[in-house]
Amino acid sequence: MPVLEVFLTAELFLFKSFREYSTFLNKKALKTLLNLPKIDSFRTMHQANASFFKHPELIQLFDRYATYNGSDPYKAPATLNIIQHVEYGIGGFTLKGGIYSLSRAMTDVALKLGVEILTNHPVDEIVLACNNVHGVCCRGKVIDDPNRVIGVRCGEKVIEADIVVSNSDVTNTYKKLLNDSQVAPARKYYKTEPSSSALVFYWGVQGEYPQLKMHNVIFSDDYKKEFTEIFDKGEVPDDPTIYIYISSKYNPTDAVENGENWFVMINMPPGKEETALDIQSIKEKIIEKVNKTLDIDLNKKIIFERVLTPQMIEEKTSSVFGSLYGISSNNRFAAFLRQDNRSKEYNGLYFCGGSAHSGGEIPLVILSGKIVSDLISKYEV
Repeated sequence: MPVLEVFLTAELFLFKSFREYSTFLNKKALKTLLNLPKIDSFRTMHQANASFFKHPELIQLFDRYATYNGSDPYKAPATLNIIQHVEYGIGGFTLKGGIYSLSRAMTDVALKLGVEILTNHPVDEIVLACNNVHGVCCRGKVIDDPNRVIGVRCGEKVIEADIVVSNSDVTNTYKKLLNDSQVAPARKYYKTEPSSSALVFYWGVQGEYPQLKMHNVIFSDDYKKEFTEIFDKGEVPDDPTIYIYISSKYNPTDAVENGENWFVMINMPPGKEETALDIQSIKEKIIEKVNKTLDIDLNKKIIFERVLTPQMIEEKTSSVFGSLYGISSNNRFAAFLRQDNRSKEYNGLYFCGGSAHSGGEIPLVILSGKIVSDLISKYEV
């Protein structure tokens, strides 16, 4: 079944804009629409996994994949079980030099194509031709459309542009960059449930731990309770599932000699302010659980530490509430609620990134950029 889901959903849900008639007026789309019951959207991920497997821990393992887009397996549709198939059936890949090497490679391509990249230029506003004022000039052309984007403002400097692509969080784009919280998609987006956030500890750990692999998960004893605390109560989980990523298992130079770099993350409710967190208490709880599981004394092994909180995620990335993936997928219609890649309200404005279609996580973020590129070629070139 997961193989069929990938075949049915990929072209329609991942590679194309939902707002284009051409997306649906073709044989592939028609086949998908006729087979919608087969994508298992009417059960939750947990219900489906409980029907596939009998052992509680195996069910919990596959329920974990809901967190790949910041959702609750007890609410998210079983369609998302295609994530499991992609990882186990198709396989995952890692990059030499880490994820940053992807950014570096894309930067190199952009520079070769003649792109000018400006850094340290925080964007304060997406500039529009003024309402009811015609004859505005941009790049030597007269703009008579009051809702046309004409560039971005960085401090006192306005950089003129025929097209603006925002990869900022959609809510941040409307609220802060456009100063418009009343436009229809903005109002709709404000009502959606945000995805989960995270609390991350970056630890330099002395010694090497062969009992750990590159990716490691130490589960909570009551998974349903953990998600209820995160999404329904907005509380820090009492017994959080712990994810530990150690890139030095693959790239030894990522850590000091005879040491490892631990990325230690727990899921958190979105919008949790730093002042409401007892970080030291959470850290002690995590260390106690790791010590018990691995039979080590981690307190004496941590030689470096940095912390990333939900509030810091919002401050660093403009992701509203510190949500990691935009809106959650905690209902079967979530895929249709994401911001479309081409704005209907503001001509020349496009959206990509984790809070726009087609979703969060690096592969989907890159696909959203590809969709934007296709739309710009269609409407602007």
